[in-house]
Amino acid sequence: MAVPVYAMAATIFLSLFLLYEYRLYPHEHNTLEECRDCQNGHSRRSLLRLEPRPIDKILLPQQYSKAVWNKGKIGAESKVKEEGLLSTKCDIFSGSWVKDESYPVYGSQQLCPYLSAQYNCKSNGRPDSEYLKWRWQPQDCNIPRFNANEMLEILRGKRLMFVGDSLTRNQWESMVCMLQAVVPDSEKVASLGYPLAAFKALNYNASVEFYWAPFLVDLDNAYVGNELKRVLRIDSIENNANYWRGVDILVFNSAHWWAHTGTLRSWDYIQLDGKLYQDMDPMLAYANGLATWANWIDFNINSHSTQVFFTSISPTHMRRLSDGNEQMCMKQTEPIQQNELYDLSPEFPQTSVVEGILPQMTVPVSYLNITRLSDYRKDAHPSVYTDSKEEQRSHSDAYADCSHWCVSGVPDIWNELLFSLLQRL
Repeated sequence: MAVPVYAMAATIFLSLFLLYEYRLYPHEHNTLEECRDCQNGHSRRSLLRLEPRPIDKILLPQQYSKAVWNKGKIGAESKVKEEGLLSTKCDIFSGSWVKDESYPVYGSQQLCPYLSAQYNCKSNGRPDSEYLKWRWQPQDCNIPRFNANEMLEILRGKRLMFVGDSLTRNQWESMVCMLQAVVPDSEKVASLGYPLAAFKALNYNASVEFYWAPFLVDLDNAYVGNELKRVLRIDSIENNANYWRGVDILVFNSAHWWAHTGTLRSWDYIQLDGKLYQDMDPMLAYANGLATWANWIDFNINSHSTQVFFTSISPTHMRRLSDGNEQMCMKQTEPIQQNELYDLSPEFPQTSVVEGILPQMTVPVSYLNITRLSDYRKDAHPSVYTDSKEEQRSHSDAYADCSHWCVSGVPDIWNELLFSLLQRL
């Protein structure tokens, strides 16, 4: 079988990307004593290790995003309906947070039976409500306010699936909570299973689903020697892809889990081209895994019947400021203002990988670039108002959740942006 043109292009692009972003050098590393399930296993093999280049020699993601945006390959442009007219094209992800007392779209005082305790900040005792009163205002245009009835009309007879990790589930629960508020109890059902959860609006024949796949590619248990190990197969995706095959609207995300280390790392070996590795630079693994996903999309998705989105990495607020003090989301009640002197998150290395691969794809993928706009919202995390026990709240350094988001909250805005893009597609 001939090598697909895209596969060759992806290989060439990946090589050029890595050569541009990093210096590569070979390094010998003991990867395994014996490989029972790997036909081409070796006891020692040469790995590519990556050393980051100096930051001033790297093309900044903002510059790269602008170049990609000008090509029109990823969906940063949006025509937005306003009073029956189409506004001019603009980057809907560039703007500011504006105080709006009419928010949230979905009132947090209402009961959402599908909301996880982890994200239910008000029920967990969060005393303030100002974090709910902000909307996103693009710099050069307006976006429509989320309308659950209109969204259900868009979804009539269709399946919408969010695919990713717990932050993707954060977005899925936000969408479900906003939609279910306008659906009578007799006309809605939900299955909160694992790895697939689904909410269905029966009178619309619409399904809003979440599939757990933090790497997108396959993660399996396999024997290495005599031991059962977790193997991340960065060149295999079919086991996961079977769940989203045939879905009408797909919203993917994969970022944070690739950078986990130590006890948080969820794999023992990485498999690539029939070989196992105990160690691999996480961004090299990520680039290979995302290329596998991109190949699957290009060869299996009909863009006339399926719309594909990719959500950028969600920022956290646990890091060091320039003055040496640790910044957390604890007791934060307002967003970071654009005129404030504050160290926003440095650009995530995952961003360059994503923004390098998406434009190479033949199937159009709309890019939900929520990273920077979310980074201003240090006030919108659960912090200690998560499902932690009361005694844990007194040890906020250890238990504060500054990664996920309260619902209602920032994920509602991600879905408002998704809603505006779906209206124009």
